[in-house]
Amino acid sequence: MNEIKPLSGSIWYYGTTQDMGSSVKYAVVMKDEIDGEILDRAVQRSFKRYPYLKKHLEAREHGYVLVDNPSPIAVIRTSQDVTLNAAETNVQLIAITWEGNTFWFNNSHGMMDGRGRKNVLHTIMYYYCQERYGEEVEMEGVFFEDSPIDPQEYQDAFENPVRDPLFVPQLPYGLKYVDKKDNFIMSQEAGFEVTNEKYMYIMSISEQELMKLCKSNDSTPNTGVALLLMRAIDKLFPESDKTVTTSVYADMRDAMGYPKTHLSTVVPTQIAFSKDMKEMEFSRQSTILRGMLMLTASPEALLVNAKEFKQMFDGFLLPTSPEQKNNQVSAFNHECRTSATFAVSYSGKSTFGSCDKHIHAFYSMPNVGCCPDLLIEITVMDGLFYICWEQQFKESLYFDAFIKEMELLGLGYKLISSGEVFNGPRMEAPKS
Repeated sequence: MNEIKPLSGSIWYYGTTQDMGSSVKYAVVMKDEIDGEILDRAVQRSFKRYPYLKKHLEAREHGYVLVDNPSPIAVIRTSQDVTLNAAETNVQLIAITWEGNTFWFNNSHGMMDGRGRKNVLHTIMYYYCQERYGEEVEMEGVFFEDSPIDPQEYQDAFENPVRDPLFVPQLPYGLKYVDKKDNFIMSQEAGFEVTNEKYMYIMSISEQELMKLCKSNDSTPNTGVALLLMRAIDKLFPESDKTVTTSVYADMRDAMGYPKTHLSTVVPTQIAFSKDMKEMEFSRQSTILRGMLMLTASPEALLVNAKEFKQMFDGFLLPTSPEQKNNQVSAFNHECRTSATFAVSYSGKSTFGSCDKHIHAFYSMPNVGCCPDLLIEITVMDGLFYICWEQQFKESLYFDAFIKEMELLGLGYKLISSGEVFNGPRMEAPKS
């Protein structure tokens, strides 16, 4: 029985056992009703290609270990959230749920991030659409059940020493990183109670309209959406002496030399809406934020982040108990809540080749603990951007202000979900 001590996945496996989530739920909304039997067959065929993702967690004296799990990936007819690493999901860290015309890909963030998840979804969609619609599927880059496996796919980028950056990028023009104590914290400034429940808004925006706004203002989807909310917050609290900051999640795979790994290599990089920017035009603000992101998410800057994260991950290999590691991650998660005003994650454009014509919508619903009061997840597919807004307080003040800012700039939208409670898939803690 193969056992692996998790490294980069540690912050997701340990933290989830207390008051923080650590999973992601991807929704694939089809134009037709789901055929559950065909979906099950497609899933089982697909995971023949990804056997290294069939794992469960067990507890040992000095921490958790990942153990091979030969049981099939559970395909369950339900729209409710499920518990991973538990009997209902065959004690796997991945599960597929479905109801009506939608299926959801549920996984522990420790197993993979968005880039790794896309590969698996491509394979599932290939086999599902091939049998469901009786057609030849055209899809670039898809891995088949008998495709060779590159060992790098399951290697942890943090196993080996991180190379030293050649230089440390500096922010120009008087810009500086914001000290955490100076961050504008959404719940604190508005006097809202932070809850263990999350409240979710989901909307779609025309890809053409949003890209037109971005291109005409020297922006990108992630910095553009971030700036809309930054401006909205500034108008809500014009007298605040705090700085509105955004953690923009960046992928370190290429910088670390592990472009094919499925494991999470995402870290937060900071951009800030400084007081000097308040009176500037939208286009000038966009240019400054994009420039900040280019520097803070440059390969050399990411390596600085990687070295810091590796030091933390290596600490999970020390001979401390699972309870001590749980407390360590819980403290880290609480620290992250004040690390920025809000966070933005943009996974890029998705396509499933000729299967796109059968898909109505595709969006991500994260349930992660190590982020600020608000996490905005952006996906784009088949001409539409999907914005998933997940906040940790009930009130709609900030979302309403964001919508108003969009409308002022002429951006239309369609609301899919309006402030509904979302907890996401959970994970059952291994028994010691």
